[in-house]
Amino acid sequence: MKIDHAQLLSLNLRSECRVHLTPAEGGITLIEGSTEYQVTSDNKNVANIKDILRVLDGSSPYGEIRKQFVDPSFADEFVLALYDAGLAKTNNSATEYMSGSAALAAIEDHQFSMLYDVLYHNRFWVACKNPQSIPKNVLLGMAIENYHFLYRESWFDTPVLSYLGNETARLAMNRFYGEEYGHDELIFEAITQLGVTRDNVRDIQPLPQTLALCNCLSHWAATDPLFFFSTLGVLEGKDPQIDTFVKTMEQSAKIDRSFIEPIHQHALINIEGKHGALTTEIFDSIDVIQNQDVRRMIKKTKIFIDLYDDFYSAVWDYYSNESNPVLRFPSSSNMTSPREAIL
Repeated sequence: MKIDHAQLLSLNLRSECRVHLTPAEGGITLIEGSTEYQVTSDNKNVANIKDILRVLDGSSPYGEIRKQFVDPSFADEFVLALYDAGLAKTNNSATEYMSGSAALAAIEDHQFSMLYDVLYHNRFWVACKNPQSIPKNVLLGMAIENYHFLYRESWFDTPVLSYLGNETARLAMNRFYGEEYGHDELIFEAITQLGVTRDNVRDIQPLPQTLALCNCLSHWAATDPLFFFSTLGVLEGKDPQIDTFVKTMEQSAKIDRSFIEPIHQHALINIEGKHGALTTEIFDSIDVIQNQDVRRMIKKTKIFIDLYDDFYSAVWDYYSNESNPVLRFPSSSNMTSPREAIL
């Protein structure tokens, strides 16, 4: 929730950030816990920033302590930015809360807006509107990257299986993981038709953007489980119908049914398990979420959607180039070219 200057002056604010300087890059980094935030500011403001953070201990209204700063206007701007980012908290922040369902509604307002503004204009998804025009290798590549993602799902699911914040949420996540575990085998069954075997599948390299998405989800699951839960609805798909990608493969008339069938089975399992509703189930079970946590999750949502957009853009950019091999073996590999095995 945004606040104006008058409201800022009345708040007892505290911050647990530390300042780290990177002189070589000429930058300032704020560190809170395991998370780092880059500050756009001149190094000449380092002393001001340190002074501000030193006195933001929640003991007095900000309007009283701002008088001691050399540059009160800069302090106002900086403290407002801290508050908006969730890095400056009020001493009575525990009284500023909403229900889990209300929190998810606030997050999804931003999430859906970004999906429509960014992801649904992605060249991959735009091309899916005309399945016959999509290059065959893009469809195959999407299946391959999906395998890489599902194979690494334990990276980002297992950290939250012991979630202590809410028993119902923990049980829901464990049930989901039990149903989801091993789904990479279904996709593996499909891509074996490209020449993939048990012996060589571990040598196939995912696109960097696929790995980046997996790494970020793993980080959020370990450091911010609530935010990680908010991403599951997007990743699993909220619509109770077959994935658009599966329909696109079917309608393209370019891919054998034997390749599509295991992927289709995976989509059906997700529908039957109501995996797209998992985020709603988890947040509905949480009675109270602080407003400052909701603000933090909304901020991170843009990063998540941008990563997801980059993932699909990379699939299109790489696999639509017919000179690129569909199976990305290391260049040092002595294996024969997998392009001969393409359907």
